[in-house]
Order: sequence, then structure tokens, then C-alpha cells
Amino acid sequence: FFLNMTLNSNLPVNSIVFLSGLLVALLCVGSEASLTRVRTERYRRVTPPTTESPDAESEGGATLSPEVLRATLEAGGLTEVSTKKPLEKKEAISKTTTTPEPIVTTKTLYRLDARSGTACILLRTDALLAFTYTTRLKEEITREIYVPENVETDGDCSEDTARLELKWPDFNLRWYFEKTPGGERWFVDKIELWFDASNPKLEHIRNPDQKLTLSTPKSHSALLFVTPVGQAYTCLREVEIKLTTSKSDVTAVVLLRELEVQPFIFKSSNFGAEYRCPAPGQSTYRSETAPLIVGSILAAACLATVTGYSIFRYFKIKKVQYDTME
Repeated sequence: FFLNMTLNSNLPVNSIVFLSGLLVALLCVGSEASLTRVRTERYRRVTPPTTESPDAESEGGATLSPEVLRATLEAGGLTEVSTKKPLEKKEAISKTTTTPEPIVTTKTLYRLDARSGTACILLRTDALLAFTYTTRLKEEITREIYVPENVETDGDCSEDTARLELKWPDFNLRWYFEKTPGGERWFVDKIELWFDASNPKLEHIRNPDQKLTLSTPKSHSALLFVTPVGQAYTCLREVEIKLTTSKSDVTAVVLLRELEVQPFIFKSSNFGAEYRCPAPGQSTYRSETAPLIVGSILAAACLATVTGYSIFRYFKIKKVQYDTME
């Protein structure tokens, strides 16, 4: 448009040439400035922000799409720089609810019937035998053996004595019951354990070919499980009964958990009223020394009274006879 106006005017040729050169120079300068501005804007868009936050970037204007940004970087020979923050992993907080396990009882009922068909002896407990012995290498070890549920039950019952045997391979656990002289109470007179030392559970035992019988100590001054007749000896805590023998260094402890035992039943097939065991820390055996002393004193007092009265009567009758003769 400027060139047409110049040619149609009446200006001299020299003026027209000067104006045309000036126009070309202005066009070149404008093109160079435009190219510089485009390069600057491209560099600003490619270079990631260093101090500005993502919120400031979003407020500054439109952002390039990932495809356009990748193409621009490849054209400029630059590498892609990620401005995304890494995702923070949050630890999952799980609340664990502990459900209490149900209490499973392992008590077993052992029963011996009388000839009439009713129960004579009832024993319910979770029994464990703990053997302590010296091995062939002269080391003292302990081995535990549970009394199984399926055992052979044997024994006998009478009015004042009873016996219960629990038999299984290589073992025989015997209970002996008696009544006190008055018949008002019963007690365990003795507990015996017969076993074959060759049983595989008694590993490395010395003299495995021997057959031993362990027993509670025989004592007339201490009775075991003294209970009124018609009642069941009951103990929820663990009861320990030690068995020994003079023929070997092998010892055993009978551990009875949640014990219930009653002999001399005859009239029923169930346990009678509970008779609680002594408090923890007290002996399972009951000493009969004090009752024996008291009984002896009473007997001596009765004997002295009868003797004194007899002497008194003797002298009184003799005096009456003498006065009659006079």
C-alpha cells in the first residue's frame, strides 16, 4: 500500500528509492524483534517454576497440555522435567479386635460302679504325671505324661474301704480310700503308680528294663483329702502329690487340675455336695496329731474318773459293812 502511493505521487526518483529502503529496514527490524519475543516466551514456558507454588502457576494463565509440552521440549533439545510432587503413602491404620478364645476343659470323668449298678467312686480331673529321673549320661531330666481319657477302670468297694485303678499301656494309677474309725469322714489312704520304665516316653532312663511302683509316704499323723462322707472333695486349683520309692531315684508328681473325687456313694450316680479344699499355701494333707492328743486326754480323764469313783465306792461300802458288824 505504501509502495503504490509512492509510485503514483509526483516525487522524484531519488526520494522514492530512499523511502523504499527505509521501509525495508523497518520491516527487517520488526521481524527480528518478533522472533526474539517468540523464543523468550517459549523458554519461559519450558523451564519449570522454582519458587512459585502450583497455585500461582494456575493463576498465571493457561498451561500447556502434556503433548504440546513434550513436542516443544523435543524441538528445543531439552529433557522433560517433572514438576509433580511424589504421592505420599499413608500407612493404613488397622484396628485389631482380639476375640477371647473359648476356655476348653479337658477334665475326664472316671467311674467305678458297685455291684448294684450305682456309682461307688467318681473321679473327675485333668491328671498329669511328671517323672524326674537320672539319664544314662547322669543328667536329671523331667518328662510329663498325661493320663489318657480312655483307660481301663478297675477296683473294688466295701463299706469302709475302696480302691480305684486307672490302667493304660505300661501304667497303672491306683487310689486307696478309707473311712475314719467313726465312719463320719473318708480320706485317701494311699496313691500308687506302677509303670514300666521301658516306655518310650521315658527316654534315656537308666535301667529301662525295671518295673517300679511309686507311692505316697505312709503316715498315720497326716491324712489326704479328709472329707465328710456323702460329700465330694473339690479343688479348683492345681493339687500336687509326690510319689517316691526306696528302690530307685525315680520320683513322680501327680498333678490334678480341677479335682472332684468322692468314694462310698452307693445311693446315687452323681457327686454329692462340694467340700472345698484348703486355701492356697496350706497343705493338702490334714494333720491328725491334735485330734489324737485331745482324744488321748479325754480317754485319760474318763479312765481317771472311773477309777476314782471305783475307789470311792470301795471304801464307802467297806465302811458301811464295818459299822453294821459293830
